[in-house]
Amino acid sequence: LHLCIFKKKLFLVYTLRVREAAESLNQALRKLVETQDDQPTPTAEVISFINELDKTDKTSLKTNSAIIQLEILPVIKVLQRLLTHETIQARVASLKWFNLLLVKTPNKTFRYIETFFGLLMTTLADPSDDVVLLDLEVLSEISSNPTGFIMPPGSSDGTVVSPERASFSDVKLNPYFFKLMNGLIDWFKKDKQLLEDRGAFIIR
Repeated sequence: LHLCIFKKKLFLVYTLRVREAAESLNQALRKLVETQDDQPTPTAEVISFINELDKTDKTSLKTNSAIIQLEILPVIKVLQRLLTHETIQARVASLKWFNLLLVKTPNKTFRYIETFFGLLMTTLADPSDDVVLLDLEVLSEISSNPTGFIMPPGSSDGTVVSPERASFSDVKLNPYFFKLMNGLIDWFKKDKQLLEDRGAFIIR
């Protein structure tokens, strides 16, 4: 009996340490995301050309470190899987990452917004209040981010709207705000139970 209790305690301690290590790693990775990651990623030809110009090892090292940038799409794919994970912690971490990418690298992230916008909408039905609140924060960032004017819905192929057209003189709100509102209205119409259970919580 004492051995079983000891094993359970040991397992709990181990699980706690793993979670703490995972959280520390997650925080460290988040700090690596910088605003310069939002610049266009250099092509192989450009990198090769720059390296040819910088012959010394010291200069090349600086150049190589300067051109390393975050590839957004692979990160988004991982976050999409985490957002459907069974544990609340994983879903919360995923949403925090989505928010970070939208704040630090909006231009690159908005190129793929259509690939995960629908998933964010369905996450509003999550049973966890914490998850829903974070999901609303991400959707709010999308709906208010200036990049939404330059890359409106339907331009996820990388097409950028010209500044003249992006001004939307007749429309003062981000196009994604209307996409969010229309999506919620349609969803509430189709799912009365969601409206009853989550409507007031989401709208507040």
